[in-house]
Amino acid sequence: MNKIQLFLGLVLALSGRIEAANSPSALSSGPSLFERAGSAYEAGKYAEALDLYTQSAKEDGLTAGLAYNTGNAEFRLGRRGRAAIWFERARMMAPRDADILFNLGVARSHLQDEEGTAWEFLDRIITRWELPWVVAILAWLVFGCAGTALGGVVAWRRVRLVVCVGAVLLLASAIWILLRERAAQQPWAVVVAPVAEAHSGPGDNNPVGFTVPEGRHALVTGFRPGWVEIGVPALGLKGWVREDSIERIALSEAVK
Repeated sequence: MNKIQLFLGLVLALSGRIEAANSPSALSSGPSLFERAGSAYEAGKYAEALDLYTQSAKEDGLTAGLAYNTGNAEFRLGRRGRAAIWFERARMMAPRDADILFNLGVARSHLQDEEGTAWEFLDRIITRWELPWVVAILAWLVFGCAGTALGGVVAWRRVRLVVCVGAVLLLASAIWILLRERAAQQPWAVVVAPVAEAHSGPGDNNPVGFTVPEGRHALVTGFRPGWVEIGVPALGLKGWVREDSIERIALSEAVK
């Protein structure tokens, strides 16, 4: 990423897009938590804005706009790893949002060897919430056409191509759903410490095998009190890090 692109990314990341309409509390009298957070952000009170965004997520529910703005606040506070987590959560809810994708790229820009996953690309084509509708439409098309042919309403040769192609697409879509849900359930996390030391075992008495920079993706593979075993696909390594040096990406973790 060149200097001009990084500068533009930073400007966008600091903009703190406001989407108060997504907050249920916006309907109540007086400024909502979301609106108060936006005002604090615009005033440069990023820590206060972050607290209010977090409180809003717990009380009103998490939205893509709220996750996006929380990521911006984290980024302004210099916590690139936590910013990446919130941008990831925002992307999960709005996978085609250009601002979210751009800011996520900025948060990852220091990790030259880590790129977006294949699922991020596929989600821009068909999201995990649209896939069931695609399967339902294809099933209706395939079985409907086959039924009309079996009932003698139309000749088989007229619907054969539609049925065969539709059946292939239906099978592919069903497999896509299964694989997508399996990927979504993987315990992915992001390193939030400036540098996480990965030990050969759970404990400081074990030697450090490698270090993991802030913002790096990691797959959680094991637990011990105060320690987590992670695999780092970008490095092809596995080791044990302190539990507080990573944070899970899962949306359920966002409102704890």
